[in-house]
Amino acid sequence: MACFQSTTINLMSEMKRTAQILIAFVIIVIAGAVPAICAQVRASKQVPATVRQAFRAKFPAVRFAAWKIKSDGNYEAEFTLKRKEIAAKFDVTCKWIETESAIPRSQLPTAVSAAIAQKVQGYKVVETQTVRRWDETRA
Repeated sequence: MACFQSTTINLMSEMKRTAQILIAFVIIVIAGAVPAICAQVRASKQVPATVRQAFRAKFPAVRFAAWKIKSDGNYEAEFTLKRKEIAAKFDVTCKWIETESAIPRSQLPTAVSAAIAQKVQGYKVVETQTVRRWDETRA
């Protein structure tokens, strides 16, 4: 009888552990899906012509961009320019807000690399990029 109870306890413990792993997996999947859900992909024709014109004025060399509407209501164009992945964001009034450009980790400034090594040890760097933003103080 003791052997049966021990097996039952081990089985229950294993089931609890499996459930915890499954819950953690679901949370990770949901966390990864939220940005995709919040950013609605749009065909270029669904983006206002004025926003597309502002984009073309800022990036005249770009022939194709994939458009999204972000959760904040702004428009984001994703494109490749000179072999770099870039995302440019514009608001509904066609004002350029920011541009994010992917960069190799080796191009991070030394101070940034040092801060990552010191302050976020154990985390995996998934993406590195530069961000340029519109500056109200210079407008």
